[in-house]
Amino acid sequence: MSKLLEVRLARIYSLVFLLSLRPICCIFQIILNVWFNCDFLAESRRKEKKNS
Repeated sequence: MSKLLEVRLARIYSLVFLLSLRPICCIFQIILNVWFNCDFLAESRRKEKKNS
């Protein structure tokens, strides 16, 4: 009986662990997107200054 309970707890813990990892990945992706967008904006501004 306790063995079955342990297996269930292990599954619940692994599920919770995966769910807690997902937001971290999302946050990391958002940070990367913002960073690349800032780089892109800075680059386009430099090009505009060169053209004008």
